[in-house]
Amino acid sequence: MGILLSVHEDRTDPNEQEAFRRGLSKDRLQEYRRLLRQLGLIGVGTTNGEDIMFQVTASGFLGHGTRKGYLYSSVTLRRPTTTTAEIGQHRLEPIAGHWYLYYDVD
Repeated sequence: MGILLSVHEDRTDPNEQEAFRRGLSKDRLQEYRRLLRQLGLIGVGTTNGEDIMFQVTASGFLGHGTRKGYLYSSVTLRRPTTTTAEIGQHRLEPIAGHWYLYYDVD
C-alpha cells in the first residue's frame, strides 16, 4: 500500500498527520490538490489498491448520498462491458479499455 488512499481538497486518507509521518511532503500534497482543482475533480483515491476513482461530484448528508466520476481498473472488469453493470455499490458504464464512468449511491 502507498502513503495515501485518497486526496480531497479538505482531507486525506489516512489523515494528513499520518500521511506526513509516512513520508508525504507538504509540497507534494499541495501539488496533488492543485492538480485536482485544475482537472475539476473533488478527489481521487483507491479502495482496493488497484482501481482508481476520480471523483467529479458528490452530494448528500451524513454518509448517504451520491458520487459520480471516472474509474480506472487495472484489470478488465468481469461484468459486461457494453452495458451498464452493477458492481458492489457502483453503477459502471464502460468508456474504453479499462476506463468507466461510475455512479455510486448509498
